[in-house]
Amino acid sequence: MAINALRIPGIQDTPDDWGDFSHELDGVMRIDISLGNIDPTGLSRDEWMGKMLSQEAGALGQGHYDVLMAHSFGTHRAIGLAQQMTSIKAAVLMNPPRNDIAERAALPSAETRSTWSRREPETPMENLLLYVSLDMNDRTFADFARRHEEVSGSRPERKKLSVLFDYLKSSTPFGRRLEEYEGDTPLLVLQSSDDPWRIDNLRESKSVRIVELQRKMHYPHVSDPQTTASIIRDWLQEIGVLTTQFQAPPYVESEQQTTNPTSLVL
Repeated sequence: MAINALRIPGIQDTPDDWGDFSHELDGVMRIDISLGNIDPTGLSRDEWMGKMLSQEAGALGQGHYDVLMAHSFGTHRAIGLAQQMTSIKAAVLMNPPRNDIAERAALPSAETRSTWSRREPETPMENLLLYVSLDMNDRTFADFARRHEEVSGSRPERKKLSVLFDYLKSSTPFGRRLEEYEGDTPLLVLQSSDDPWRIDNLRESKSVRIVELQRKMHYPHVSDPQTTASIIRDWLQEIGVLTTQFQAPPYVESEQQTTNPTSLVL
């Protein structure tokens, strides 16, 4: 029987970014990407984040989910959710970012950039996303940039990013959250070697496993869904959460769908 996961997505993480990754887990895990975005217009930073956390905790409180699947800023929220919601059996935290994400990024060196083959950016959005996605091939990157361009122009989205960056800057650093984690729910932290917002010196513990993804950037579930899904699947089997025998799904080339700007979830 397939287990159920709830996505806790990150900054500019559109639902369609998860399509190929979800396909790699067909038959063993269903990932729910249905939580809608809460419009921050008229809300303070703390009010907006409180509503986001309440929405996610409310969904988890129904007891339908076995795993949290978090990316980027979503990992900061997922640690608290994993500790509070005893029904959760495991949480996957992909590329937790530094709290100063809005101010600086560790961009790859010219030597490192030269090892990736990538056409020159053709749109402002492609230029903006270039240094978080050099590990994507040209077709994947073009689809990725198009999806993000479709959601970037609405006023609520721009307001949401501003509120989110402000909240992240003033909140507890992820490394400290991880050190202070006292939950029984096992955590898998995936860190990409070339993520511009990578946090160094994270430490494993009894409940925390850290896995390094070599030559990957901020969106490994987009750039290499097969490898990322395989690491997660093997870990879930190792800790006994996943017991279904995996059979590779038939390859079907995905057609990227247009994402409604209001459906973007952080």
